[in-house]
Amino acid sequence: MPRRPRLFVEGLPLHIVQRGSARRPIFEDEADYQQFVDLAVDAAQRYGLWVHAWALLPNQVHLLATPARADTATRALQLIGNRYVQGFNRRHRRSGTLWSGRYRASLVDSDGFLLACMRYIESDPVRAGLVSMPEAWPWSSYPANAYGQPDLLTRQHPIYRRLGADQAARCIAYRGLFDEDDDASGEHIIRRAVMGGWPMGDDQFLRRMEAATGLRCTISEPGKPARPGVQGRAS
Repeated sequence: MPRRPRLFVEGLPLHIVQRGSARRPIFEDEADYQQFVDLAVDAAQRYGLWVHAWALLPNQVHLLATPARADTATRALQLIGNRYVQGFNRRHRRSGTLWSGRYRASLVDSDGFLLACMRYIESDPVRAGLVSMPEAWPWSSYPANAYGQPDLLTRQHPIYRRLGADQAARCIAYRGLFDEDDDASGEHIIRRAVMGGWPMGDDQFLRRMEAATGLRCTISEPGKPARPGVQGRAS
């Protein structure tokens, strides 16, 4: 079955996931995590990948980022991935790739899903059982978004800035999002969208994405044939 092309619509963020091969670790120690962050900062600035939320887990990477151009995410992740694997293999005296194929990505409806996706990403270390609260995990954007701590990789999205008149107010409002009960159905929507490469949003958003890209943007119900798409902007 052919792979779905990655969609790009100017101004819309992508939820990006990159996993380790066979779910094996891609980070062994703090030096590995720090190298990845440093490489991500360089690639994001070089290609124009504005990262709003991120989390590095032992066997996967999550980013929520707005790319400047259709090829931005691919070029940035290729640069990060190639340089990171070289350094990782040299430090840990191994060879071969780390990654489980190409990265996965899902367009995100900023108005309806951006904050939910940020919470999903920054809560992943808790769901994985690594820590009991997101602030206890050092390798994510939660300290920047929830407490205003300096972070060269994280850039505030306009939706985030609307949370308050100043940074202190935004941080308080943002932390409040994590006090709400977990939404299992919302997490399922986010996970299904990014793993399948589907846009994340309501029906009206999905129809707009189909018009903008020329590609089918809705998941077919079981037993129903998929509506064929035509070639559109993708990377």
